[in-house]
Amino acid sequence: MGKVIKILLFINDKLKIYQVEQALKIKNISLKIYLSFYDMLYYDDDFDYDLLIWDKNSINTDDQILKLFSMKGSKLFIPSIWIIDKETNFFENKITYEDLLNKTNQILDCVKRQLALDNSKLVDIRKKIAIVMKESNISPKLSGFNFIQEAIILMMRNKSYSLSKDIYPNLSNKFNTSSSRIEKDIRYAIQKSNTLNNKVTNKSFILEMVEKIKYI
Repeated sequence: MGKVIKILLFINDKLKIYQVEQALKIKNISLKIYLSFYDMLYYDDDFDYDLLIWDKNSINTDDQILKLFSMKGSKLFIPSIWIIDKETNFFENKITYEDLLNKTNQILDCVKRQLALDNSKLVDIRKKIAIVMKESNISPKLSGFNFIQEAIILMMRNKSYSLSKDIYPNLSNKFNTSSSRIEKDIRYAIQKSNTLNNKVTNKSFILEMVEKIKYI
């Protein structure tokens, strides 16, 4: 059984909702429909999607909101985004409503290929992280090990990220724990290392790991 593709759909037209539901009744498809962006923010507790389809004919919005879904590392990041019909200056993946109903399999094949590519890159990055973590004598038995690994991935995407404002909250949601717990566990893992200066800060250590990975 293949990977279940989780699709988030923004559409506010009862007939279109019914037609899309029928078109996407395909094996390994999980579909969640919201009538507005704000409904999603209010009701969605488990935000984890592979594809966003936004009908800007029935739910118009500013491209700045759409950009939130394209920012890797953000809570709202979605790997693939498709906009129905209306012109937008930001996204290239524009489709017609007719294509959504009639070419569903082709669209989903594109999504699957993109997800496979992203996953292969992530596997390679994790291997490199494991190497630099081992060289730095960070024990994989500590919970801070996993937190550091994920923090490195986020920091590789954007070095301007703040630990307290961006990375800790992101990991807090992912691991279902508090930001303070993540901060303490990362600091403890660093302090337990025998090869590092124990006075190093969490951020300086993570940035150092990011730099080391470039040369592997």
